[in-house]
Amino acid sequence: MTTLYFIVRKYQDKRRAETFVDWRLGYFEIAALLKPQFLRARGLGMADFEDAVVASAAEAMGCCYVVTRNVRDFARSPVPAITPAQFIAIQSTGEDRP
Repeated sequence: MTTLYFIVRKYQDKRRAETFVDWRLGYFEIAALLKPQFLRARGLGMADFEDAVVASAAEAMGCCYVVTRNVRDFARSPVPAITPAQFIAIQSTGEDRP
């Protein structure tokens, strides 16, 4: 959230950054990460630690998917990765899987 706020504020302004954060909090659940999720991330064997933390958080939250533009980086993720286009298609058709 802090990175998103920073980016929007940098390229827009404080009011738009705050509005964006409010919108995001209204539509998305924020994963609380604790030591077990970071330890799990370290054990996933993924090349990028940040991606591993995302995968671990998704697993802990019971997510169905990790939505990313780079599905290849999540090959070892315990939660399947799909593209934004696949996610939109799933949402529009009501299917459970891409």
